[in-house]
Amino acid sequence: METNKIEIEIGPLAFEFENFENWVNRASGKFYSLIPSMIICLDAKKRACLTGREFMRARDEKSFPIKCYKLVI
Repeated sequence: METNKIEIEIGPLAFEFENFENWVNRASGKFYSLIPSMIICLDAKKRACLTGREFMRARDEKSFPIKCYKLVI
């Protein structure tokens, strides 16, 4: 499988999810006041978590915490 890489500039930490249960219980509230496209969430292995599937992968691979940063545009 071919992997493409891009570089992005991230800004300050907006919030983080310490574990999967924290994400399940608090994600909607955390993203509610922000424009989701202005945030990038990265797991402990520096992989983007954009959908629930990636958050479940982080849970299964024990790669929490997931840190969510504001993007620099």
